[in-house]
Amino acid sequence: MPSPDQQLHTADFLKMLGVGQLSASTSVLDPGYDVVTLQSHLEQSSHLISVLKISMACWLIANETVVRRKVEIANRHKVITTTGGGPFEIAVAQHQLANYLDICADIGVTRVEGGEGFTEMPLAPEYVVKAARERNLEVQFELGKKHGGTFRPETVGTLIDRGHRWAGRWCGRTDRGSA
Repeated sequence: MPSPDQQLHTADFLKMLGVGQLSASTSVLDPGYDVVTLQSHLEQSSHLISVLKISMACWLIANETVVRRKVEIANRHKVITTTGGGPFEIAVAQHQLANYLDICADIGVTRVEGGEGFTEMPLAPEYVVKAARERNLEVQFELGKKHGGTFRPETVGTLIDRGHRWAGRWCGRTDRGSA
């Protein structure tokens, strides 16, 4: 308990209630917020955020200067940034993965999200992770189809095996941890 002349802070109060120090364990989505809103959110809550997903595909059509500012602000707050998987899938389907990864690296994101939510993945995990690693990018891979319905018991084993293939090729871990 602080002395009468000391101010009680929220962390002190939480500790008195038995709440331990909270770690960065949330993954949040920027659906295209303005820079000021995102910056305010990070100033308030970056200590709780493990990953910030930069607006699925919207960042590709938004003002690039603004997108770069958002990524820079997140990096300044030591929050991992990732792209959504849709643009990755489109890039793979259009044989433009190298160019896509070049853009992601240049924008300054930490990692790219891969997947096959609405396409088929013809590339081996080793190839994708190597290409990303060459650009100092990490890869996270989203399992499952967007419109495939619920996972049935007979498909879960296949998804777990697929996840292990991707996890075994993980692009590298950061000091904030990896999902």
